[in-house]
Amino acid sequence: MRYFFYPIASLLFAIAPAAALHAATINQTFSFANMSTYGFENGSNVAEFNPALGTLSSVSYSFTVTSTVNLPLANNQAKGYYFFELGPANGQQDINGQPLTFSGTLTSASFGFNAFTGNGSLTPFINVEPYPGLDPGNGYSSTFSLGTVTYNYTPSTSAVPETSSFSLLGAGLVAVGLLRRRSRPRRSIQEP
Repeated sequence: MRYFFYPIASLLFAIAPAAALHAATINQTFSFANMSTYGFENGSNVAEFNPALGTLSSVSYSFTVTSTVNLPLANNQAKGYYFFELGPANGQQDINGQPLTFSGTLTSASFGFNAFTGNGSLTPFINVEPYPGLDPGNGYSSTFSLGTVTYNYTPSTSAVPETSSFSLLGAGLVAVGLLRRRSRPRRSIQEP
């Protein structure tokens, strides 16, 4: 029975590294130019996910914006809002002078990935608007951090086995052969 343990164990060790390869990520960055007036701005392009690489499971994005608005309002009163869009991803936050982070993770359960897959590119978009009644000409400025987009995906499977898998399986079979040889009783040669 113990002779069967070694090849099975070596096969499991060969399969484990291959299973760990079933998750991969692609990270990209985008940027917005710093703004000194209210309005909208397109960011730098982000390449779409190439479906030939595998199956997209989620898309994560994140960036931070810090604003300065010199308006005669109380410090805790919002002075406008940001609207961010990247494909179907979007969000809105009030301008309050503090660093604001736009981030999220999109999954196929919430919507399809058609906007993120292909061989083209996506353009992030930011719109900065004052609330009604506020003078948009009064000392607004904003600074944007470098944004990130992460594609989490499962790579396409390959029919070519890994070299390490064959090596581990071969080592297990050699070990079984050596153990069987050691356990065989030796025959003594008798002279007639």
